[in-house]
Amino acid sequence: METTAKRRIAILAASYAALVAIALLSWLTVQFYVGALSVIPMLFISYYLRPPAALATALCAGALIAALNADIVPGGDTLNVPPLLDILTLSLALAAVVIVTKRLRETSVANDLLHGSLVKARRAAERDALTGIVNRAYFLRKLSECTAQATPTARAAVLFCDLDGFKAVNDTYGHLTGDAVLRLAASRIVNTVRAIDTVARLGGDEFGVLVRIVHDAGEAAQMASNIERAFGNPFHAENERYTVGITVGISICPDDGSDPETLLRIADARMYRAKEEKRAERT
Repeated sequence: METTAKRRIAILAASYAALVAIALLSWLTVQFYVGALSVIPMLFISYYLRPPAALATALCAGALIAALNADIVPGGDTLNVPPLLDILTLSLALAAVVIVTKRLRETSVANDLLHGSLVKARRAAERDALTGIVNRAYFLRKLSECTAQATPTARAAVLFCDLDGFKAVNDTYGHLTGDAVLRLAASRIVNTVRAIDTVARLGGDEFGVLVRIVHDAGEAAQMASNIERAFGNPFHAENERYTVGITVGISICPDDGSDPETLLRIADARMYRAKEEKRAERT
């Protein structure tokens, strides 16, 4: 911030020095109309100075430069008094520079604000409001981009994750507690996978992980196992402990297909089969 202020002062000082030099040049010669050169420093003055001060500078500089250029020459000789039109022309031209620069700057600021609003709106549309991770639509778009680049030696994987025991927590302790557990679950998945992978809330207590590069199915299975082990410890929310597990189903691109919806459906089906196997083991 301090550096920006110093740079602004330096530019303004240089611009005013340039106006003084142009005024001196106007006094030294009448053969060359140097008033047009004052437009350059006025552009900087108009950008960095408040409009009233910049406008006052434009009118004064225009009047002074025009008068010096047409009325006085070295040695004290005077020429014919310049028409008022000459002074008004340069003064108003420099004033126009101030006004146009102000308008352009306002337009630039407005465009920046609009762009920022559009970026925020797009990010909001891509995010799950509860957990803060990306939503299903964004996940499918990224999956589509990833599958287009997948090869037999550089596969992509989809991990379909569904919480175990979440419904009981939600029904017993209420939605506020359930929401807190969902946020913690999302954070736990994000902290388990790699930074290059994408974690999304697909809906309810279902989450998806896009594993961008895996060399074989075993590598994807290891990542799924890591996620399931991460849910071995209970969650702490609302000053209570809640035990919620997770089951993961896997699909591989291009082995299981390259269509995003198909990959998600296959991973979903394998997740449900894994849940059934868990229930069978408990019984």
